[in-house]
Amino acid sequence: KHFQMTYSIHTLDNQPSSRDLPPRTGLGRFAQETTLVLGGLALAFWCLALLTHSAQDAAFSTSGSGMAGTANWGGRLGAWLSDASFFLLGYSVWWCVAAAARSWLSSLARWMRTDEAPTEKIPPGSRQRLAFWLGLAVLLSASAALEWSRLYRFEPRLPDHAGGALGYVMGPFAVKWLGFTGS
Repeated sequence: KHFQMTYSIHTLDNQPSSRDLPPRTGLGRFAQETTLVLGGLALAFWCLALLTHSAQDAAFSTSGSGMAGTANWGGRLGAWLSDASFFLLGYSVWWCVAAAARSWLSSLARWMRTDEAPTEKIPPGSRQRLAFWLGLAVLLSASAALEWSRLYRFEPRLPDHAGGALGYVMGPFAVKWLGFTGS
């Protein structure tokens, strides 16, 4: 006789399956859905504020041109948010927007896949999370330094130097140690 062994998917994993977890409570589900909606709205508002940034608006780094209203579609708050974002990071701020969008989309996908309690795939203090944040910091530093040293023609459109305050700090350091071509 021929015997065949079969295993269900994830039988040999040490991870608990979604069937082993308690179902989400009403309050927990409400909190997660509220967080997703508010996070999505905040991300959309940030993108709208960055896209409609105007140097003529009264904001974080400028008193504006004296216009009656703001040109930023996010209003006064959007003008302040976009101005502060561009002041700190220059156009490299879009890396932060991309990281935030990816995080929000993965949270949305995790919410859509399961009706059980959400499982955190990466523990809060894990090496993967630390590697992500360190990688984002290195990416922002390198991007802002590159923007400061090579893309200075965009400076008139920004509230501060090209690359923002981070580029102003990292750019000269990169040029000094790597040379103009290397930086």
